[in-house]
Amino acid sequence: MADKPASVLQVAINNLVFNIGQLLH
Repeated sequence: MADKPASVLQVAINNLVFNIGQLLH
């Protein structure tokens, strides 16, 4: 699913944003 490093970075950023969003909520 993650062939390019950019995809891995984006997925990691998305996970962090999701976690932060849940913490804020």
